[in-house]
Amino acid sequence: PIVPAVRRVQRDHAVDGHSPAHVDPELVGREHLRHTVGELLRASELISEAVAEGRTAVVGANYRLDEGEAFPVVIVGDVDDPRVSHN
Repeated sequence: PIVPAVRRVQRDHAVDGHSPAHVDPELVGREHLRHTVGELLRASELISEAVAEGRTAVVGANYRLDEGEAFPVVIVGDVDDPRVSHN
């Protein structure tokens, strides 16, 4: 769900205890990706171990339809490690 990410961004950008009226959707998307990657690593011992051993990495990315490209936002693990499969 995206609502918890919206609330975290509002909390993090509050001024004098007041949440902003407008929340940047890009910031919300990034927070949502960070949380989702974290949940994946907490939920999967198999993936967490593979990352810790350098056999894989987890990348949370935003796909920008108008540009036709994905942009990494969250990277956990070493994507340049030769043990990481790029298939």
